[in-house]
Amino acid sequence: LRQVAPSGSPAQRDVDDVPLAELQSRPLIIRRRTPTASRPPANFRLAERTADYEVWERTGSPQVLRHVPLGGGESPLFTPSCADLEAIAREARKAGGRLAFAERPAPVVFRTSAVPSRPPGWLPDPNEPEALVTVGPGAVRGTIDVPRAARYRVWLEGTFGRQVDVLIDGRPVGRARDRANHRGQNENLGTVRLGAGRHRIAIVRAGGSPRPGSGGVGRRVGRLWLTETPDDARIGVLASAQVGSLCGRPLDWVEIVR
Repeated sequence: LRQVAPSGSPAQRDVDDVPLAELQSRPLIIRRRTPTASRPPANFRLAERTADYEVWERTGSPQVLRHVPLGGGESPLFTPSCADLEAIAREARKAGGRLAFAERPAPVVFRTSAVPSRPPGWLPDPNEPEALVTVGPGAVRGTIDVPRAARYRVWLEGTFGRQVDVLIDGRPVGRARDRANHRGQNENLGTVRLGAGRHRIAIVRAGGSPRPGSGGVGRRVGRLWLTETPDDARIGVLASAQVGSLCGRPLDWVEIVR
């Protein structure tokens, strides 16, 4: 049932990759923020959030009997078939439970590795297909299609020494500098309001300087993500007989709860 797409080499396990029994044995989940993370099960609540980390606290209700992950890879969302949803609903009825579900808008992605024109010193990372190893100054440019007018959080995947700026339609929206990340991790660059439609993206790496960290090797620029704010998935609960209302909807996960 779960749809998983290749996502490089993530530095942390997604909660959907952790067995439910293990999650339910933990009072807290502390994790790095990322645009592709699934929401923890319905009996966890967000206790604290910083620019880089989240703390989720397990609560007493609802009791989660089964957690069915759906998305994976570049998006936590997937649209399950009506037949699969009906099968979960039958299981819920037998257990005397209800259905919980999590949904939110899908992240929008700009792939720097797919840009046809790039600086000569920016080469594909052999260990991370979606990233470019950046040597020297330069920029990659392209476009991204935004599905609806909203405020979006901007994320940039990579590890950074000298300054890297992100511009949308020629306007600076955020920058990363002096941040060493594991593969697959992202920098939270803040938010920007965008209209629906196509927008121009530029990711610009500055020239060198005597500043510590300006040189060196292993600097990477990966995917740029836009996620609608607020960032939290919406949780819904319905009777198993109402499962038809979920048909055709992209979801993060479905749970049987009591």
